Amino acid sequence: MSFQTLAKNTIAYGILCIILCIISYIYVDRILAISMNMSISGGLIDSIFKLLDDIADPNTWAGIFVIVFLISLWKAFRKKHSQKLYVFTLALFIALAVASVLKFSLARYRPDLYLSEGLYGFHFLSMHSTFNSFPSGHVTLNFAGLLALGYVVNKKSFANIMLILAIIIAISRILLDKHFLSDVLAGMYIGIFSYLWARYLVELYFSKRQTRHSSQPHN
Repeated sequence: MSFQTLAKNTIAYGILCIILCIISYIYVDRILAISMNMSISGGLIDSIFKLLDDIADPNTWAGIFVIVFLISLWKAFRKKHSQKLYVFTLALFIALAVASVLKFSLARYRPDLYLSEGLYGFHFLSMHSTFNSFPSGHVTLNFAGLLALGYVVNKKSFANIMLILAIIIAISRILLDKHFLSDVLAGMYIGIFSYLWARYLVELYFSKRQTRHSSQPHN
């Protein structure tokens, strides 16, 4: 994908995401949160979703990022570059950075605060766990990480499974009333384009690196 195409898609889908988030914020989020709260049964499906959420926790992805970042540094130091590893590492970095900035800046109240105290909207400039609903960290990091993992394995069937798993995790955040719909939509957008930009930048780097090496005179 060329820079122009990726940039246009980022802007176009970004505008679409903003519009959908605004509509959801005004008309859907509160109604859906109340509905999900009334439907949570604590049954097998809810237990499976909770287990999946625990495994796919942002702290888990943050730990994975630290590990792959250190491995990437080691490979770069030894000049044994790995395109797939760099894509995976950069995708997680972009997702973590963008999600963290938005969470801190907007500090949106989570659904449980709306349900328990009627608080709805944004607190602004806070990292308190109950004030960082937007965007969903689970969704952002799982879309970025799982899509990048599909790229690493480089098998279409595996990539499709990773995409389905990311979608299931996104749905679980709504069904468990951990996030509003708009939080999830924003997380999906950020996660997907974190991966796409990471892939583009790393592939561009390796392409230029290969061009430089091929243009050097051989003795």
